[in-house]
Amino acid sequence: MAEVKTLGIDLGPHSIGWALIEEEKIKGGSGAKSLCLPLRLLATGVRVFPEGIDRTPQGSEKSRSAKRREARGARKIHKRRNRRKDKLRTLMKVNGLLPNDEGLTTLMLMDPYQLRSEGLDRKLTLHEFGRALYHICQRRGFRSNRKTDNPKDTGVVLGDINDLRVEIETSGSRTLGEFLYNKHSGDKALRIRGHYTHRDMYIKEFELLWENQKAYYPEVLTEELKSDVGQRTIFFQRPLKIQKFLIGKCEYEDGKKRSPRGTWYAQRFRMLQDVNNLEVIETTGEVRPLTTEEWERIVQNLGKKKEMTFDAMKKLLGLTEEARFNIEEGGRNKLKGNAVEWELRQVFKKGTYDSLSVEIRDEIIHDVLFLDSEKVLTRHARTRWGLDETQIVRLNKIRPDSGYLHL
Repeated sequence: MAEVKTLGIDLGPHSIGWALIEEEKIKGGSGAKSLCLPLRLLATGVRVFPEGIDRTPQGSEKSRSAKRREARGARKIHKRRNRRKDKLRTLMKVNGLLPNDEGLTTLMLMDPYQLRSEGLDRKLTLHEFGRALYHICQRRGFRSNRKTDNPKDTGVVLGDINDLRVEIETSGSRTLGEFLYNKHSGDKALRIRGHYTHRDMYIKEFELLWENQKAYYPEVLTEELKSDVGQRTIFFQRPLKIQKFLIGKCEYEDGKKRSPRGTWYAQRFRMLQDVNNLEVIETTGEVRPLTTEEWERIVQNLGKKKEMTFDAMKKLLGLTEEARFNIEEGGRNKLKGNAVEWELRQVFKKGTYDSLSVEIRDEIIHDVLFLDSEKVLTRHARTRWGLDETQIVRLNKIRPDSGYLHL
């Protein structure tokens, strides 16, 4: 019989092991059709190399490019902030809201909080008004992005913002600037900065300041200049870069992209895939597939739940506690249902969501998945779907599964 040599390789994240064995071919054929009998181990070895990742003190993985990426992100933010301030400075100089360079340094030494507070009641000079607007441009507050924000981090920020709103309202202040000025004037040693603030606070203050000063300078403070200064400069925010080109192609439908994980169809597909893979391991050790009746019962119940434990499934099917499902062997203790629709059912009044047409339900799920702005989603919820304020708050908290399906 012919003798052949086989090389086996075990490739790991930071090592590669290999073994070379000699075998005797006892059955003809090639590839998988041949049958060989191992004779002897010729050589073995292992090569260890550094991991392609860094480890945090807690032991979790961190990309080696993370530090460079974070530094690059900080540089971009700094560059865009300076570009926005330069644009505003130029715009206000052209329209007489800021002096030329020789008088600008002196103007910048004025207390901007005092100008922001007094500008609500008295006539400011155009240069004083420009100084107040420039200060708002420097610190324009937090703007939430409901799709990309980390819920834990955002929860802390929004919690502090809500506390600040209560303080402003309790103090009787009309704007953030007035509140900070009054607070600081009572205690000069108190640090003004260090608060989490929201973009809406600055927008409200900008509107009030502009309307009050417009009464004194109607020819200068036009609506067109207001849009240029406010909407197109101070509060302009570049939309997120579209990354649709990174989405893979569907394996079943030509010319179409993969489905987002949060859609009804993707949730349903994943749920059915899990249920189809279920097998029952009887107490005797016999392994059997689900019966048609068992399959339908699980699908019907799981489709209306966020998740379902295997113990609950056994009880639903009338199985003994000793019986097991094959997926339990891998350490799982539950199956996920249609989480998006379950959460939407909690938002809508009982039975209301299921009575909606398929088109409206698809529209709701699409908006929850793809809208970045809470304001737009809130407007749609109020005008199109008739939700009240409590329901809208719950709707804005829904975070569907991110990413796209891959089979």
